[in-house]
Formats: sequence, structure tokens, C-alpha cells
Amino acid sequence: IKITLCIVAVIVVLLLILSFIISPIARWYIEEHSKELVGRRITVENVNIKLLLGRLDVDNFVLYEANDVDTFVSIEHLDADMRVWGILRKSIEVDSINIVTPHATIMREGNGLNFDDMLTFFANKASGNAENDTTPSDWRIVLRNIGMDNGVIRYADDVLHIDWIMNHIKLNIPELDLSGSGTDAQLYLDFARGGHLELKAMYDQQLMDYDMNCRITDYPLGVLMPFMEGMVNVGDVRGKLAVDLHAKGNVENIMASDFDGAIKLDSVVVHDVKGVQLLSLKEFKTDIEHIKVAK
Repeated sequence: IKITLCIVAVIVVLLLILSFIISPIARWYIEEHSKELVGRRITVENVNIKLLLGRLDVDNFVLYEANDVDTFVSIEHLDADMRVWGILRKSIEVDSINIVTPHATIMREGNGLNFDDMLTFFANKASGNAENDTTPSDWRIVLRNIGMDNGVIRYADDVLHIDWIMNHIKLNIPELDLSGSGTDAQLYLDFARGGHLELKAMYDQQLMDYDMNCRITDYPLGVLMPFMEGMVNVGDVRGKLAVDLHAKGNVENIMASDFDGAIKLDSVVVHDVKGVQLLSLKEFKTDIEHIKVAK
């Protein structure tokens, strides 16, 4: 009995020591090997891992652009709770993931996007892994209560000369089972120049079926002007757009999806490039009873 107690005590002490040193080691490893992991430079202000409790806290995470200077993605705070002992059963179960104040900048320059290099990096990495290991994994991975709050996404396009900001982004995913079951998700965001988006989706990973509801309210039509320039003789568009769309189908045959819903325009005024009014519309609404793009 004394030997057993001594062994248990030694294991506990080792785990306690490891729990104290693992956080700075993890932070050092992430920053030192970030280009090997994701192909970009990463900095982290603080990493706190409570090994025995399965708790992770990360503060001020920054993923940089390819130039290693400008910020591509930043996260003010991230925390997660995991069932540590499930690893012994080949099960990774994360009970909660909270992402606070994430910020991402997406830029289009010419025909490319500012993350094309990362897509190539991960594609090459996935291709290499597939060649080395074709054995199906028997690990179960479940992520629960994934939440994001106060997110911001900026999209800049030097071709269309637009700079859009979507803020107050909230995301909620009750459960994501990477082993192949269904997933529900809700996304909410505000557009910086007005308007609100609500997106609710359900996806069956085994059948690859999806069911999605998208609602946009009070979206200013003037934001769409860059897409009209050069195509029509329009100098100014004012008014609000509302969309309520429901879609369902299978991701392997997107063109066979079913659509229904409604589109509404309010207080629309259109002027040409000389300021002459071309159209004035108090309200326009059309209901979409059923659209099937292809059989």
C-alpha cells in the first residue's frame, strides 16, 4: 500500500509541476513554430493551461499577414473547457469554446485574396498527410457550446473600391461532432453602414443535407453601388433591402437546392450620373414560393 501511495503521490507531483510549466512552453512553441503550423507568424500575449481541470485561456492572439507586420486575424480572449480524461478513451470532448472580440481583415488585390498563401499551405499539408496515412481515425471529436461575441470582419476590395465592415458578430454552435453527426449554428451580425443579418443553419454531416434560413433587414441599397458602376448609368441609389430566404438541399448537388422566401424594397430612389431621378418606389415586395435551380 505504501508503494502504491508513493507512486500516486509522485504522479500527482509530476502533473502539478507539468501544469505550472506547460503554459509558457505552449506559448513559446506557438510563437516559435507558427510558420510550421499555419504558414504565418503568430504572437500570443498570454497562454494559461490548467491541465488537470482541462481549462485553456488565451489572451491577445494575433495572426499576421504574409508580410509578418500587418494583422490578419486577432482575438482578444479565448477560453475552452475540455474533458481531459476522455483522451484515454480516444475521445476529445470540448464542453465550451468562447471567442471574445475577434477581428479579421479580408482584402482582395487584383485576382487574389490576402489568405491565398494559407490556402496553398494547408492544401499542400493535407495532401502530404493523405499520402502518408490513409487509415480511418477511430478518435471521436466533439465540440460543444461554441460561442463568439463582438466579432468584426472588414472586407476591402481595391478592384471594386469598396471597404465594408461587419460588426457585433455573434456565433452560436450548440454541438459540432466531427465524427459525423448533425450540426446546428446561428450567426448574427450588424453591417457598419446599416442593416442586420441573422443566419440559422442545420447540417447533417453523414447525409450532407443542409437546411438554412437567412434574414437581412434594413440593408442600405447604396452599399451595392460599386457593383453597378460601369454597368448602368446610375449615379446614386437610396433605399432599404430586406430578404427572408429559406434554402435546403445537399452540398454534393447545390444546384438542386430548393429556395423559398421573400424580398422587399422600401423607399427606393435612383438617380443617374447627372442627378436626374430615374426611379422612385415607395415599396416593392415579391414572395418566392418555390425555386429549384436544377433537378
